[in-house]
Amino acid sequence: MAASLKGLKKELKRLLKTHYQEQYSAIRPLPWRKDKLYSIEEIHINGGIELLIVEDNINKKIRWEALESYNGIYRDPRLKKSRRRILEGHAGYGKSLLTLKLAFDWCTGVKDSPLFNVELLILLKFSHLRSSSSIPEAIKRFILPIDSQITSEQIEYVIGNCKSVSVLLDGYDRSLFLDTFLGNDVTGIVQNDVLKQFDVTLTSKYLPDDPTLSTQRIRLTGFDEDARDQYIRNVAVRENPVTAGRIKQLLEDNPILSDLCRAPSLFAMVAHASEGELDLQNYRTVTGLVRGLVSCFIRQMGKTIDANNERGFHLTDAETRKLGEIAMEGVGYNKPTLWKIDEFITRVGEQLCKGCIQVGILEMEDDDMVKFYHPVFCEWFAAYYISELTSRDDLKLYPPYEMDGLDESERNRESEILENADPENVLFFYNFASGMNSIAARNLHDYLNRIQGCDRLAALCLLEHEEQLEEGSKAIRNVCQKEVDVSWFHKETRQRSTINLLESASKKNIPISSIVCHESLRCINDAADKMIFKSGLAMNYLTTLQEIWFEQREKEYTEDEFHAILKFAAKCDQLVTVKFVHSLLPQFVNAGEAQAILLARNCEVFFHTLGVWYFLDLSTGSWQFRIGRHFLSNEDFENAAEMYRIFYHLV
Repeated sequence: MAASLKGLKKELKRLLKTHYQEQYSAIRPLPWRKDKLYSIEEIHINGGIELLIVEDNINKKIRWEALESYNGIYRDPRLKKSRRRILEGHAGYGKSLLTLKLAFDWCTGVKDSPLFNVELLILLKFSHLRSSSSIPEAIKRFILPIDSQITSEQIEYVIGNCKSVSVLLDGYDRSLFLDTFLGNDVTGIVQNDVLKQFDVTLTSKYLPDDPTLSTQRIRLTGFDEDARDQYIRNVAVRENPVTAGRIKQLLEDNPILSDLCRAPSLFAMVAHASEGELDLQNYRTVTGLVRGLVSCFIRQMGKTIDANNERGFHLTDAETRKLGEIAMEGVGYNKPTLWKIDEFITRVGEQLCKGCIQVGILEMEDDDMVKFYHPVFCEWFAAYYISELTSRDDLKLYPPYEMDGLDESERNRESEILENADPENVLFFYNFASGMNSIAARNLHDYLNRIQGCDRLAALCLLEHEEQLEEGSKAIRNVCQKEVDVSWFHKETRQRSTINLLESASKKNIPISSIVCHESLRCINDAADKMIFKSGLAMNYLTTLQEIWFEQREKEYTEDEFHAILKFAAKCDQLVTVKFVHSLLPQFVNAGEAQAILLARNCEVFFHTLGVWYFLDLSTGSWQFRIGRHFLSNEDFENAAEMYRIFYHLV
């Protein structure tokens, strides 16, 4: 039996490695180009990756901290002692790619890999489990070649007799929308009732229901400027410095495009397409750029069908509308993003559906489901559909709260459709729809302006259409005349709109009256001149910002943290007021050049806690009472600090 086990184990490992190699050696950054393949070793660049630290489970005090590399998801000393981890990240942020990189490391025996000593690595899609009764059966059906003599029972026997097994299950979120009941293994894995003895990593856009408290959460945060530069240098346009410069300039000039390209898969698509297929000089809006990418798909679709001796193919308005009507069903987070292929064909026609699959606009999921390549393209087609519906001058769109008070005769179909597109749950849907039609842009701007917290998105949407640029600048100016808040309880999409608006205002030299960071600041990245929020989003310094407030309870700033904020403030050329509320700051300040810049600008720095305001004398680096302006003695500061710590239970 021992010899039999040894032989089975060796053969199973060989077959697994062969399958993984086929996957990680054929990566297509341009889904419409089957001739342009890369291996994972060539294309992988470390993006942002963070680890969730739970400070207080009862009071739900948490924070996200950066990991140096993907190997840290197994080795970082801050990890819980757990065999379960969830790797979260938005679509296109590299979750699946990271599983392939881990598979590559295991297959090739990379010595510094945390999987180096793992006897067996199992990499499966979650959707493979929906039609399988167990993981061994899924391996047999979806990984092993059809002529393999190894049975499911033998696979189970080998797994049970391995000293170490690591399991990677990709795409938990996609399994949520499948109508077939998932096998018992799935629920058991999430709740740590199955495969307890093995190390298991799930990938998902969303947090699975009922994960165990011991499950470690890790998230991918996408590409920042450094990662994008590295990708350009090492992978795409590496021999074309002119094109590389155009890519960087395009993203620097337009914060919304930069936001789009935080998704590594979308940035890679833009970078590779710029090598002859996409002239970046023609694109200045996110609508235009994504329209250019869609055109690349469509051009290839014509070539593909011509090669099959069929008529040349061009996506007509009617066909785009059909795709858009279906896409509208998938707009927003936690919406079904998979459609049954038979139903899809019935609604749009076989040739259109298969053509979209051939060039990559649509992707097959297993054998019977289909989805858009990325939610951005789902939103683009949905926006095409909605821009036509909302392009009437006499149309009035009603937000959901207004619809509730209307008679049936006063309601309109356009408003009912938009109810399903919550502005806080979409990426660029409203930007796209506004960029496609100037009348739709005005109607959607009015609609969004009447939804609480959406005035920022409304203003940005006007910038998408050249006929509305002046109105867009006016709308941004109106928003920036008021206090702009970035709060911890805002959804990430709302924070993104806020950051994009503020950075756009700064680029357009529009004054920004005041920003309030309400329990939302994580830190200042001094090296990159960026403010990092707890959400993981980052904001560049703003040259037209005049005032900023930091509201943060139970926060005692270190000298380094405070100095970093002052350095950031010094970069904001028009900033004259910095306030800290409900926090405790260092007793003495020595921020060097930044402090001198703020002093020369007559900038005022205050902090307020427990009913008392303090003023920073930038010439000495010491605090004064705001009323009376006399300096705090050591005893004054120590008493204030002690009261603060007692009040917030920090002692």
